[in-house]
Amino acid sequence: MPQSSLHPQSLTCEMTWTSNWFQRLLKFHQEGRERERENDQQIYIADRSPYSAVFYAHHGHLLGPVIDEQINELRKIGIHIVTVHIKVQAELLWERIQSRLHLHPERRLYNEHKKEWMEEVQQWYNGYSWDVTLDNDTDSLPDLLHRTVDVLREKYFSIGFKVPVLRPPSPVYDRSEEGRIISPTKA
Repeated sequence: MPQSSLHPQSLTCEMTWTSNWFQRLLKFHQEGRERERENDQQIYIADRSPYSAVFYAHHGHLLGPVIDEQINELRKIGIHIVTVHIKVQAELLWERIQSRLHLHPERRLYNEHKKEWMEEVQQWYNGYSWDVTLDNDTDSLPDLLHRTVDVLREKYFSIGFKVPVLRPPSPVYDRSEEGRIISPTKA
């Protein structure tokens, strides 16, 4: 998201981020179809759902019905979005947030230094209706990725996929990034 005088969690900034999320997905889908005309089934994993904007944006409740309809439109052209919530025990999550704040103190802008804010965020995420919820109190990120793909394969996909060896993820997710999207290769 380009720098502006608006707060990064304003409705306008979060709506722009959400629109860009869908635009990237459409681009990946089109590129995949061009590369593999015979079989265009692919899995993309994004580390942030467009539904997070419903919570984070000021007046974000306005985005929920729009996101729902965008997902319905994509389903009609063969793009199926499955939301996965990674649930973490509160104290462990707080430790992880504190470690990230130590490396990136600018994240205070998002209230990440306030445990009450973490609890409010966690309550919203734990109460939202996700397609899949996984616990992650112990897994490394590569192990969690493999477990997530296994659950998705078992629950949603009848075709086989394998996950490629991934570069180690950065220890911090910066919301200004384009987002890390991983395309597992076919088995």
